Amino acid sequence: MAELIHREAAAQPQDFSGERLTASISGQVEIEHYHRYLLAREFCRDKDVIDVAAGEGYGSALLSQVARSVVGVEIDAETVAAARREFARPNLRYEQGDARAIPLPDASVDVAVSFETLEHIAEHDQFLSELHRVLRPGGLLIISTPDKDIYSPPGAPPNPFHVLELTRPEFEGLLRRHFAHAAFAAQRALIGSVIIGPGDDAPVRAYERRDAATIEGSGHLAGAPYLVGFVSDAPLPPLPNSVFVYRSDIDTDPQVRREAELGWRAAEARAVAAEQQQALLAGHMAEGQAREAHAVEVIGTLEQEVAALRAQIQHWSERSAEDAARLQELEARTPWKALREAVAGLAGGAKPGGSRPS
Repeated sequence: MAELIHREAAAQPQDFSGERLTASISGQVEIEHYHRYLLAREFCRDKDVIDVAAGEGYGSALLSQVARSVVGVEIDAETVAAARREFARPNLRYEQGDARAIPLPDASVDVAVSFETLEHIAEHDQFLSELHRVLRPGGLLIISTPDKDIYSPPGAPPNPFHVLELTRPEFEGLLRRHFAHAAFAAQRALIGSVIIGPGDDAPVRAYERRDAATIEGSGHLAGAPYLVGFVSDAPLPPLPNSVFVYRSDIDTDPQVRREAELGWRAAEARAVAAEQQQALLAGHMAEGQAREAHAVEVIGTLEQEVAALRAQIQHWSERSAEDAARLQELEARTPWKALREAVAGLAGGAKPGGSRPS
């Protein structure tokens, strides 16, 4: 019978740093995380559950849809506070705590879930001991981690948030040291087709396109970068094969890519226009600076000319004063004074219309 499941997501997501999934991103990482929680949800009905490294809280909220109670444990205080605001449920709470010292009493939960946590710490055995401690007798642990051989092959850049990754044999050995029963599955996000038979024990036959001329067939999912372990001290329940159909309209992918390309080209055109405008403004600024420099030079030249003219004015003013002083001195001498008086007398004795003496 089909079940409609509400997809839990934060209404106000945190920024995605790469360390934990948030509702601010979508795509392959989102598919991988949600698929793990959806599968775990099948084992949590009417159970007391702990979700270690709960992150933004969406996974714990998904489990709380069917569980009796869920405690989401997260080491980051800010993330815990955000989860409490986003997902308020009577059977759900979030606690700040370290995976190596889980803040729950012994034998307090039926199911423990922890996805993509193991690789973030070095104390793997301590973490598994804590998970075993909080589980009730016969409780179930569902835990995932990257397969180092596939996730981090030689030459691949390391994940800066990972402290210690494990290969599949190392992961299986770790879980078997702490629990009596163990089963392991592999997870890989892909685009393809699914054919599922009616039998619970139907074998898996996988086909993978290697290149344009080659398709590989195998009895397992090759190249899966994630491992999912189901472990318990009691015999394990049946473990179903699981498929998460994120989208089925594969044929629209070229259109999506075309739209993305058009958007990219439009953004590039805007960037080029902005660069051209910036260059134009820079040119105008340079011209303005050149004009300003020229004006400063002209002003300097004019100031020099004005100073020279003022010096000349001062010089000729001094010369004029000297000439006036000398003239006054000459006029004051006796011969010059008599001559001036005689000239004045002659000018005064002349009569208009008179004849000049012969």
